[in-house]
Amino acid sequence: ARVKRGPDWKWGGQDGQGEGVILGAFCDGWAWVKWDRSGDTYGCRVGHDGAHDLVLVAQKSQASAVPPVASARAPGLGDSVVLAVGYKTFSDASRGPLTPGNVGKVVKTKAGSKRLKVSAGGREWWYDPEALRVVDAGTPKAAVVGVVTAASLRKGARVKRGP
Repeated sequence: ARVKRGPDWKWGGQDGQGEGVILGAFCDGWAWVKWDRSGDTYGCRVGHDGAHDLVLVAQKSQASAVPPVASARAPGLGDSVVLAVGYKTFSDASRGPLTPGNVGKVVKTKAGSKRLKVSAGGREWWYDPEALRVVDAGTPKAAVVGVVTAASLRKGARVKRGP
C-alpha cells in the first residue's frame, strides 16, 4: 500500500515531500520508511502515543470512492466533509484543495447559492454540496483519513507525504 504524510506529521522535510517505502515495523507503533527522493530511512509513528504520521495513498481505482465513514445527509456550515463518489462531475471540484480521503471543513455558505466554501490544507474552495459527503462526528481519525496503523503495516508498502 502506498502512503503519504499524515495528519500528525511533525518531521519537517525529512520525507522530501515525496513518496517512500515501508521497510518494516519496530518498537510499539513505529515503522521504518525509506523515502524515494532522498533515499533516506526514518522512523514514523503508526499509532505510537495515538499519533499517525502516514496515510494511505488512494490507488487510481479508489480515487473517487467515498470513505465508509461518510454520511448521506447534506453538508452545512461547520461540518467536516470528504469528496463524494463522482465529485469530478460537479463544476470544478477536482481543482479544489480536497483530495480523495482527505477531510475538509465547511467554513462559509453563500446567500442565494447552494455552494459551500470548504477549508482544507490551508486553502479554501467553493464546492457544490453534491460533490461532498459529511464525516460523522465521533469517527476515529484513523478511519477518516486512512492512516497507516501498526496493524495495517506490511513490509514493502509504498508511502507518500500526506496533507
